[in-house]
Amino acid sequence: MKVVCTDLVYHKGFAFSIDSCGLDQKQFLNEAKDACSQAVQRARDERDAVFRQTQQLQQELEVLKRRRNRRSDAGFSLKFALLVGLIGLMVGFLLKLLMSSPSTE
Repeated sequence: MKVVCTDLVYHKGFAFSIDSCGLDQKQFLNEAKDACSQAVQRARDERDAVFRQTQQLQQELEVLKRRRNRRSDAGFSLKFALLVGLIGLMVGFLLKLLMSSPSTE
């Protein structure tokens, strides 16, 4: 039995292009099977590549989180240092005003 030139083969919802001119039914089915196997392998390869990329991005995110935590644990924050300095200036200014006021003797 000869199969007449069919361009597309549908298998499990996927379309595969196969040149079937001059192929008998067995050769045609083998070509379709090979095309399907290649498509499945490409999908698996893509899945594996995406999985590796996801793992790499997660590792990079962990490294960035560790770096951020190290920087924040490095000592006093700049906001805290500015607040202490501002309080120190205000206390110094008040003491200067209190010490420079004329005594009432």
